[in-house]
Amino acid sequence: MPLNCSKNDAMVPMNSKYRVNIPLGLESLLEGLAGAVLREQPVDIYRFAAEYFEKLLASRDEVDDLLSSLVTIC
Repeated sequence: MPLNCSKNDAMVPMNSKYRVNIPLGLESLLEGLAGAVLREQPVDIYRFAAEYFEKLLASRDEVDDLLSSLVTIC
């Protein structure tokens, strides 16, 4: 069944009566995970994904803390 692959539309079959909206950022999030999985070739993908997202959250928190401290300084 052909897919509708417009940049602004979710990928759904053309004849589907349902439309799925993909949340902003999900595509790049999954691309990052997929790239890491392909590079690392983990035995346990579920554990790897959990650790990948934990590290991503930790780095996001670090950036948030740095930005907060910069705002406080200025």
